[in-house]
Amino acid sequence: MNPMEIIDTMTNVRPFPVKQLAPAEPPVQGLAFTELERRALTVLVNGGEAQVLEHAKSRAAAFAGPDGAQVRIRSLARAVTVAEAQMNEFNALLVKVLTNRDFAAAKLVNHCARDATRRFVVLMDELRAESQGGRRTVVMVSAAQLNVTAAEE
Repeated sequence: MNPMEIIDTMTNVRPFPVKQLAPAEPPVQGLAFTELERRALTVLVNGGEAQVLEHAKSRAAAFAGPDGAQVRIRSLARAVTVAEAQMNEFNALLVKVLTNRDFAAAKLVNHCARDATRRFVVLMDELRAESQGGRRTVVMVSAAQLNVTAAEE
């Protein structure tokens, strides 16, 4: 059995098809990345650096464009969906490794599940705030103590 088949039976890992990234909008003139930003964008990419940079430029132009608020909401909605799927996958994997009594793996998967859940909560909060037009809802909780004494006449 080849190693990929073993991994497929253990988890829901599937080969990830690489597609051409389509620009979000026409690029804005004068938008350029610094060398540090370029390296940060391409350090984990194995080939296709130009496509990644072009996609990043088009995303930056979309965020800076006149429809930037709607682009942020759509981007956050996609990020929330991905974070929710990752959170669910980690939780399902946690149950599986605990069933197999692999406690070392359970510790690692639990850490990943916690991080995925935190990411999901943060993104949901941001999506809620952006959906309200960027207004933050402020909730104040206060407690007061009232002492009443009766006066004698």
